[in-house]
Amino acid sequence: MSAPIIIAHRGLHAVHPENSLPAFRAAVRAGIEWVECDVQQSLDGFPVILHDDTLGRATIISGRVDRHRADEIAHLRLHDHLGRPSDALVPVLWSRRDGLAGIGASLLVEIKPPAAAWLVARTAEVMRANHLRWMIQSFDRANLHIARRSAPGIARALLIDKQSDLLSALDERWPALHVGHGLVDAELVRLMHEQGRMIGVWTVNEKSDLRRMIELGVDRIITDEPIVARSLLGM
Repeated sequence: MSAPIIIAHRGLHAVHPENSLPAFRAAVRAGIEWVECDVQQSLDGFPVILHDDTLGRATIISGRVDRHRADEIAHLRLHDHLGRPSDALVPVLWSRRDGLAGIGASLLVEIKPPAAAWLVARTAEVMRANHLRWMIQSFDRANLHIARRSAPGIARALLIDKQSDLLSALDERWPALHVGHGLVDAELVRLMHEQGRMIGVWTVNEKSDLRRMIELGVDRIITDEPIVARSLLGM
């Protein structure tokens, strides 16, 4: 049984703002190859790395992300984990000039629903332009179908947070499922692997839960505690 991929949820954000380039770089320095980030869309259609669809929690202004132009958003300072303004700016995915190429990380990108086809396509274009290794996840099946057309070779995972959705997703034979860890047991892992599919879990933070997921043999672990997770793997 191979070790799971450890994925830093929104980067290493104990010190740096979540979903910021400094948080991504810090994860890489700590030995974490993969980081997870969230993509929203700006008023003028650019991908913006931000978890919420509003700006108030993460930045110094309020309002919906899709009501502000990308050039406005790109100048906003992010709040740190204590809610104070930091020096880090909201990452906007322009092309080669957005700083992604230098982060050294592979990216698990969550496209937030609902997303237009061009947002998914533009995200894929930026990843290619920066020569980044990446995969995509979403709760929205339509986003994943769009991703298959926009970036045919990219790994895709359907996000699951309810038992009823899990049952239907198993019938749909998605190549990978990323499941809330409370829904995961040995039978599910066995079934996924017997069918040649990948299973990831989120967001796993307690040591006991991390140990359990490792013992079950899941393929990917999304966590706010990636350093702890690596230590449990002996890394």
